[in-house]
Amino acid sequence: MLFVDRAIGSASFQPLLEKAKLPCEPAHLEWADVEFYGRGEKGKTVSVGIELKRLSELTGDWDRFAGEQLPKMLDHYDYRYLVVEGEWTQNRRGTLLKRVGKRQFRPLPGQSDASALRKKLITLEMCGGFHVAMINHWAQHGSWTPETVRFVANLYRWW
Repeated sequence: MLFVDRAIGSASFQPLLEKAKLPCEPAHLEWADVEFYGRGEKGKTVSVGIELKRLSELTGDWDRFAGEQLPKMLDHYDYRYLVVEGEWTQNRRGTLLKRVGKRQFRPLPGQSDASALRKKLITLEMCGGFHVAMINHWAQHGSWTPETVRFVANLYRWW
């Protein structure tokens, strides 16, 4: 069973998971958007937490995520995933550019240095015990992309 946070950003994800024929239930989750229990080594039950972020959320709200949410996820889940959705590139100065149209990119607000973002994500993986998945797709109207749903479905079925 996948438990999906009732919060506004997370709640829109549940119908997409249900459409993919995954068992879901709304829940009050403190530190992740989605959680479930799987089988680890020798069949041991393990907890898995998934945080879903759009690229703009990650660059604009990094300090809250890294300072408050990340440590709590480390305490609460055996395995942690950060799924970052958004198609991006960088300009010659290293500024992150987010896709906003078929052929159009604009600078991201917030901490929008491409090198700094890459280093933060590497640190999360190497020192923070997170598995980072970049979903390089673009959702035009703010909904989650089918690729993000497929990734979460694959994770759930793998565990």
